[in-house]
Amino acid sequence: MEIKIFSGNGFKLSDEQEETMKKLILSGKLPEMCPEAKEMGRAYRMEDALGRYIVFLKNAFPRDLSMEGHEES
Repeated sequence: MEIKIFSGNGFKLSDEQEETMKKLILSGKLPEMCPEAKEMGRAYRMEDALGRYIVFLKNAFPRDLSMEGHEES
């Protein structure tokens, strides 16, 4: 089974970090390691989420590459 896990900033974890996470997930011990809901952060709606995501994508795209000339699917 292949599991791909990305960091909070959208980049792939190292192979070593991925393997550690995979072992935790497949061991079945992960749920007991999670904090209770009241100990976690809060979710809230971001009205400008799409705009923020577009800015993130633009900043993540390599400056030396171009999408010019590529058609949308």
